[in-house]
Amino acid sequence: MCVKGHLLKMHRTKLYNYPRYIYLNPIEGNLISYKSLNKFPHEPNNIINLLDIKLIEFMRESRWFFKNGFHYFRIVTSDKENIFLDSNLDVVNFTIT
Repeated sequence: MCVKGHLLKMHRTKLYNYPRYIYLNPIEGNLISYKSLNKFPHEPNNIINLLDIKLIEFMRESRWFFKNGFHYFRIVTSDKENIFLDSNLDVVNFTIT
């Protein structure tokens, strides 16, 4: 089953976030983010091979960059950490399970 939807992505400096359209395709083994729905499916911004993921974690401990009303999770590969957030906890839980 492919999963598509909008999430916010935390910038690597953690000073701001920006919207991303996410496409998860377990058959092809990829998590792909696009700058917007208009870019889907021809202009991916970031492609993560699911086999490269070392950790997917719901971030429970408050961090300095957390904003009230949002729920955070991170995806860690050997060379990068991606932090995503959404105001809907159900969306975050669905994404990480």
